[in-house]
Amino acid sequence: MDLGFIEMLARQMTGDLQSERDNIPAGGRGISFGTLIHNIDGTWNVSKVERLVAPSLATKGTTPPSLIIRPFHQASNIVPLR
Repeated sequence: MDLGFIEMLARQMTGDLQSERDNIPAGGRGISFGTLIHNIDGTWNVSKVERLVAPSLATKGTTPPSLIIRPFHQASNIVPLR
């Protein structure tokens, strides 16, 4: 299996999710992996997002979650060396 392809796909999906996140107005909701809610006060509710690991959903205050797709061995914080 070509892991480079999987990593590229994960990066594309991450970009798509981040684009969706950036277009959610305050008080709105939406995302392909469940529902990401952008509260009126600018904070984020990730409780209804599914199939993403906790580090990808971390948010503090009004900082949005990264929504980084972490394929297979990268589900923890492993950084590829290239």
